[in-house]
Amino acid sequence: MKKLVFVALLGASALAHADILLNGGLENYHNSFGAVLNLAPGNPTISNWTIERNNLAWWYGSAFGISPVDGECFVDLYGYHDSSPSSRIFQSVPTVPGQNYTINFWVGNYVGLFAQARVSAAGTFGDFACSGPGNNWAPHSWTFTASSTATVVSFESGPLSTPAHVGIDGIHLRPTGTPGTITGKVSLSDYSISPIWGQNIIMSFRPTGTTGTPVQMSAFVDRNGHYAYTLPSSIPPGVYDISCDATPHLRRNRSLVTITADGAVGVDFTLPNGDCDDSGEVDAADIDFVIAAFGDTEGLADVDGSGEVDAADIDIVIAYFGSVDE
Repeated sequence: MKKLVFVALLGASALAHADILLNGGLENYHNSFGAVLNLAPGNPTISNWTIERNNLAWWYGSAFGISPVDGECFVDLYGYHDSSPSSRIFQSVPTVPGQNYTINFWVGNYVGLFAQARVSAAGTFGDFACSGPGNNWAPHSWTFTASSTATVVSFESGPLSTPAHVGIDGIHLRPTGTPGTITGKVSLSDYSISPIWGQNIIMSFRPTGTTGTPVQMSAFVDRNGHYAYTLPSSIPPGVYDISCDATPHLRRNRSLVTITADGAVGVDFTLPNGDCDDSGEVDAADIDFVIAAFGDTEGLADVDGSGEVDAADIDIVIAYFGSVDE
């Protein structure tokens, strides 16, 4: 249910957060590929990034038992060749000489093989690993000091990596000490409009184990349902129960989410449909709501977003009958 007091309200401008690196999820915003693509040096598929030195594998969605941790894509720096040298990806970002910057990212391994990635910027580098049985992702953070007004940030395999798989995803860069960012994806069940850019969502943050008024933020998702919010000072690092809501969908909750000074990634939600009257429950009143608006071309009764209130909307409400907010 949506009738809660707002402690913090962010509009569409909230998406202009402190991250100065573009497309840290390694997405492609112009096409909808599937599975795994082999990309050669110079291939422009990954927006804002340059590939050099060797081929890489670009994973769109889940394949071979591995899923991205931030958005819908990630890369394997060894591609299909599984031999040295790995590919190298880089991006030039605006920086202030003498300013410290913190970069957060994930390194992934495959079938238990040791993976090590090297991140470089401003004439320095760091090596960061991911290990363990099966397929894993490990979060890392690294700080460098800018020496010019433009800094190239790059990723390649580390010297100790098994030449088979080094996954990279969820890259975020900001001046050290600035607020962290929470990112994720919202899926709207049985909603036919694609892309869903412009859909408003409300997120609520309450420290786990407390009962006070939650801090709330409101903004718009991008064309694929992704969001990225700069966390206000009223949401300091800690463990939170986080909920997400979007009319006419029901609210869903994620418990025990750890927010660090860097924020949190991969906080995803799937919201059930059918709560036309915003009561927090899909019930007979919602069916009556849709029937009363039958034939209209807009409004909350058009639960599937098709542009017309019709039998399909009634079917959706019936399918979710009895579902309630969490």
